[in-house]
Amino acid sequence: MLSFLTLAAGLLLQPAAAVAGQATPPPSQPAPLCAVAVEADYARTPENPARVGGSPLYGAARQRRYLESLRGPQGQPVTFKRLPGVDSPDGETIIDRYDVTYEGLEKAETLFLDWYHYTDLRAPRGFVCGQAFNLGLPPPDPFMAADQLQRLALADAAAPDFAPTPIELGGGAAGVAFDHYRLVARAAHAARQAGAPFVAGEVPEAVSRPHSVIVAFPRACEGGARTAGAIVLEDPRGRQMPAESLHTRAEEIARLVPGLQAPTGSVVGLFQLDGPRAGLTVKVTYPDACSGTTEERSLELTSSGAKLLESPMPTRPAGDAGIGAWVAVQAIVDHTGRFREATALGGPPELAQAAVEVLARWRAEPPRVNGAPLASPVVLRLTFERAP
Repeated sequence: MLSFLTLAAGLLLQPAAAVAGQATPPPSQPAPLCAVAVEADYARTPENPARVGGSPLYGAARQRRYLESLRGPQGQPVTFKRLPGVDSPDGETIIDRYDVTYEGLEKAETLFLDWYHYTDLRAPRGFVCGQAFNLGLPPPDPFMAADQLQRLALADAAAPDFAPTPIELGGGAAGVAFDHYRLVARAAHAARQAGAPFVAGEVPEAVSRPHSVIVAFPRACEGGARTAGAIVLEDPRGRQMPAESLHTRAEEIARLVPGLQAPTGSVVGLFQLDGPRAGLTVKVTYPDACSGTTEERSLELTSSGAKLLESPMPTRPAGDAGIGAWVAVQAIVDHTGRFREATALGGPPELAQAAVEVLARWRAEPPRVNGAPLASPVVLRLTFERAP
């Protein structure tokens, strides 16, 4: 009995290949670094491009990352050359083209990439990946966001009842700031009141171009008040952006910020930014301050990001084989925390409308600067759950 037990233990301790009648298992293969498209036309036609996202601002870098990740079928590094783009099938955007080749390929392949939309990325059939794409959700498209914010402001022009961003310098109220959205809403409200409402796409350039203003109140002193002489914004590196222009006349202030009731002696600084941002410091200089000398007062802007409060996810019909599909959406979180002006960026076209509709039921704590809510663009990924 002892010899049998010893023999059995010896068999169990031997490698599997030593057991008679068993074949040696193949060595484990490393997991692929990216998925490879099944369909032959993926990234090879304008109708089915690789949708990398990123917009004209970030799209070129994302396209380069995608192409640099590709390899030939034997792992050969690829080289690529950009070609003139072509119209997208809907005629709304441009699809970029690249000639891509690798050692051993007789003729360069033409690949089509789209930076206006985003979906899960794959390597075209016949290619593999030498590194992961690492291209998650793209940042908001600033050009699309500008249009979305303008439409939102026009829609809210009937009652632009939200307060401006407060600016406190030295512990006291020293001014206010108006972001682009607030300024467009106020201007549109004034136009409505005058009987000449703005029409989308025809908003005057002075109103529609991204801008913000900072209003510096006069410095109260015993026996009078002192008017600001300069307003600048300073970034964390100490780089300063002076106001593009300063305005003190009542009619100029009324034109820039319709409906503003600013104290006499206020100064309005115009900046080519869409709004105040965290990390910036507002600096106001009073050349003839209460002490009789030049005085500079500063405040670093503080912020808090949006926080989801309600986010019901969309569902697909029972038995649908596409459970787990997702749609990328760009929207605006408005100053009340609603998600508005949603636009699908990518995903199954048949699910786009459902994603936009469910997003209208989402709620968030809006982002804030100095405690004031701001309307801000976001990009979200909505994953469809199984129907109950």
